[in-house]
Amino acid sequence: MHRFRRFLLVTGLFILVLGVTSPLWLMLGSSLAEPVIRGQLLALANEYLEPRLELGSIRYRFPFTVSTSDAKLITKDRAGKDFELLSVKELRIVLHRLPIFDGPLIFQQLMVQDASAMFEVDEEGVVTGWETLLKDSGPDDDGDDSDADNRPISDLFAIDRIGVEGLDVEYRIVGNPTPMIMKDLVFDI
Repeated sequence: MHRFRRFLLVTGLFILVLGVTSPLWLMLGSSLAEPVIRGQLLALANEYLEPRLELGSIRYRFPFTVSTSDAKLITKDRAGKDFELLSVKELRIVLHRLPIFDGPLIFQQLMVQDASAMFEVDEEGVVTGWETLLKDSGPDDDGDDSDADNRPISDLFAIDRIGVEGLDVEYRIVGNPTPMIMKDLVFDI
């Protein structure tokens, strides 16, 4: 009887380990994690960035890679119209830890592919949207003293590498019909 229980226990543990490590379970877990990751990315952008972040489809590849296509940072210009600051065809983020645990996403690598950035300078020398890219780090008006509000930005970024491939930059001065354009910039930081 003791051997039979031991056999059942070992067999049950083997089946459990096999089920947990099955690629089918990993794919299912990845698809279930995608809405959580989208929510965390948008919440992070909402907390620290003035412009609105829009994300296309998100793909999570176990254990640490998140990819999104058609990401955009959109702000309002002086006339109140939407102004696209940055458009990224493909953005790959390598996380520092698994995104399924409590707490914020922590970035280790950012890889940008096929992006375009727009810098528009008005008569007063203000660069539309870029001068207010990050939210003011002063005390919140709502009086909330939670740990998330006091968390330094360095707690969210353990970045080893930022890679950019295929960045087009357009620099316009209001009133000047000829912009300065730099195409296909490639660099690593």
